[in-house]
Amino acid sequence: MTRFAAPPITTDANLLKEGARDVMAEELPGWEPADASPECVIIDAFAPIMAEQAEATKLEMVDAFRGLGPLVGVVPIPAQSAFGELTVTLAAAAPTGGLTIAANEVLVSIRDANGDPQVFRLAEDIVIAEGLTVGSGTA
Repeated sequence: MTRFAAPPITTDANLLKEGARDVMAEELPGWEPADASPECVIIDAFAPIMAEQAEATKLEMVDAFRGLGPLVGVVPIPAQSAFGELTVTLAAAAPTGGLTIAANEVLVSIRDANGDPQVFRLAEDIVIAEGLTVGSGTA
């Protein structure tokens, strides 16, 4: 099954602010950012608004993609994300300091009955203490 992958859109207010300041410096030779300058005050005020709008745009893109199917005779099948407890067993004991598998990391990829890949992402960190071989978390 093909899934829609939204193009990369920056939603971090600080990155947007720095990007806007970089554009100002490129477009206006000799301009240097100063926190109290009117340009920087405006950029700083709008950065959180731009970040919020970027996040909303990402969500809208997914909804727009879903609406394309019916235009060509493909009806979407309603689905719901699956969650479950996942246990990780290491072949050897966790190293000194333990081992953390970060949340949102792709952990397991299996194929369903149709052969389509089903990828699971962690909802929380899985921490395996030093010397142990097993940890669990929600995926």
